[in-house]
Amino acid sequence: MKSKSTILTPKQVLDMYYLDARLHILEIAAMLDRGDRGKAAYGENVDEDLRAKILSRALEILASPSEEPNRVERLLNLFSTLDTRHPQEGE
Repeated sequence: MKSKSTILTPKQVLDMYYLDARLHILEIAAMLDRGDRGKAAYGENVDEDLRAKILSRALEILASPSEEPNRVERLLNLFSTLDTRHPQEGE
């Protein structure tokens, strides 16, 4: 078990990581907005694309309260679904 002196307080976590987290959330919002504009302009719907489903589930995981700090593990498991079912371009 880690000693309390090596674990940051919740306030220290916010002080240290808030601006970076905010930046990444804004980037995600911008990506989703671009997708929505493309959907409106071209009528292309990617809601059934596995990547879109995984991103939606990932946002649910991030938004849900967790008794255990295992969100990273859950996200890695979720994203591994994409890696095994949807090879990246050029592979």
